[in-house]
Amino acid sequence: MTFSKAYLLIFLLFDIDKAIYKDITTAYDIKQPDVLEAVFTYLAHNSSKILNKDGLLKEMGISKVSLSNYLSYLRSAFLVYEAKTYSPNIKKSLRSQSKFYVCDTGLIGSITAFSENVFTDNRKLGELVETLIFNHCFAAAKEKSMRVFYWRDKQKNEVDVIIETGNRITPVEVKYGSSITKKDISGLLKFMDKFKIKKGIVVTTDLFKREEMDGKEILFTPAWLFIMQF
Repeated sequence: MTFSKAYLLIFLLFDIDKAIYKDITTAYDIKQPDVLEAVFTYLAHNSSKILNKDGLLKEMGISKVSLSNYLSYLRSAFLVYEAKTYSPNIKKSLRSQSKFYVCDTGLIGSITAFSENVFTDNRKLGELVETLIFNHCFAAAKEKSMRVFYWRDKQKNEVDVIIETGNRITPVEVKYGSSITKKDISGLLKFMDKFKIKKGIVVTTDLFKREEMDGKEILFTPAWLFIMQF
């Protein structure tokens, strides 16, 4: 196992007892704790994905108000983080679809029962690393007066993390691999074109370099190094 994978394993396999989120039922006097658990389990299986509220409502058989309340309880307990789409228009951003990230990848591991074998599933590993990177940025944002979003346009071009610090915008794309092509980061480049951004970051497995693409500076950095330095 490479150093970068071993470093990530510390984060991904840290075991946390699922019972902690059951305490929420007492704090908020929740009458159907099994539904809260089901919603949280759904989010654990879909961390870093856009929330399909209609599908979740149908699956759970609950009202929109109830779902909104359950999501609010989980956010208040810092068990999940919510991200909206980046837009200079605040109202448009608030109306956008949300992504939810379980606050600790150890909780995802407890619920979905993944193991070290996750390293053989590139798709699942990518989702976990995206969750880890977003959570790290979200936590840093609270201390540094930053805001954190994701971005997605009508053509489904997407950037995983958008960091806004005053007038400065930093797009961060998670591509957990060692070989990354220009096509792989087309969403990042489109975002930079649209918003006139000159510098962007790509989080990788172990690739570390600076490269100029279409007049833009792209920093490729390993996930473990991004976490240590950002």
